[in-house]
Amino acid sequence: MRIKSIRTRLQRTIFILGFLIFSLLLFSCKSSTNPKETHSTSTSHIFSWQKIPFSQLTPNIISVISKDDIWIAGVSTGDFSVLHWDGKALNQVALYDLIYQSVKKYFSDFVANADNDLYFADGNIFHSDGTTLQNMYTRDYDHNEFFQTLWMESPGDIYAAGRKSIIHFNGQEWSKVAVPGNDPVVDIWGMYPVEGAAAKIIGLVSGSGALTVKRLITLSKGTVKDTLNLPDDIQARQLWFDMQSPVYVLGTDLWQYTNNKWEKTALDGTDLNALHGSAWNNIFVVGKNGYAAHFNGETWKSYPELRDESGEFETVCVKGDVVAMAGRFASSSYLVIGVQQQD
Repeated sequence: MRIKSIRTRLQRTIFILGFLIFSLLLFSCKSSTNPKETHSTSTSHIFSWQKIPFSQLTPNIISVISKDDIWIAGVSTGDFSVLHWDGKALNQVALYDLIYQSVKKYFSDFVANADNDLYFADGNIFHSDGTTLQNMYTRDYDHNEFFQTLWMESPGDIYAAGRKSIIHFNGQEWSKVAVPGNDPVVDIWGMYPVEGAAAKIIGLVSGSGALTVKRLITLSKGTVKDTLNLPDDIQARQLWFDMQSPVYVLGTDLWQYTNNKWEKTALDGTDLNALHGSAWNNIFVVGKNGYAAHFNGETWKSYPELRDESGEFETVCVKGDVVAMAGRFASSSYLVIGVQQQD
């Protein structure tokens, strides 16, 4: 009888424990599948900042591989081409142009894929292993081609644009699409809607003057077409989007295309210079007086601790939870690195 009693109590205990475990699992399953309870569409506005001075280079483009691997290009007044941050110091890197037999000191645009895999636009398209520059594509001088902006999905999927043409590298060869008119494409950006689909490519076509934009164009099936009806009074030099975000264009102000119309984004700073994001809820703009602001998917936040009325940030790049910006100020030029922290 005692053995039976112990067995009965054990069975009851097992049943109760099983019921409790099932109940807990059922509750947690409900929580994990309810995005309002466990998931947020916003990212953190909190960043830790590091400020590194440098000289002899006027920055106009920055490219981030990681927080300890950042490249800055622009106009160099020293015997070097670009600056490289390795997590400890900013190092001057000389890139030797094999055609002109000299160190090249200016680039219009630049993308760093790895330390030995760098891509540049400045009339022609260049590739570098970190030491030398080799021509990937030579412009058509007879037809006044000039390439000044890049968008790269991978080393086997590169778009470049500028005056007269948009070109695409598929890993083996280049193809070309003519851009009607004489006005250059001053910026190009792309995104893949879904894996295996064709890239969505949009270019910003400028008239005379860096901020006088005539239109936005899209590249589809080898044809260039106007898109999104950009109003004549919107000035812009840069664009950015992903498949979940509006299309943003930036000049002295930031504009976004939402609900089939252009709207000015409300910010607490003006005279903007650069725009970049890693996702629809992780976007930065920077500009004069050391202005920097972050969009987290819900709100914009600026950073008074970065303000410096003696100069301006010229360029910004966002890669995951890392943002890097560079600019010129009275005391020095600076690289500022921000690492996103959890709320």
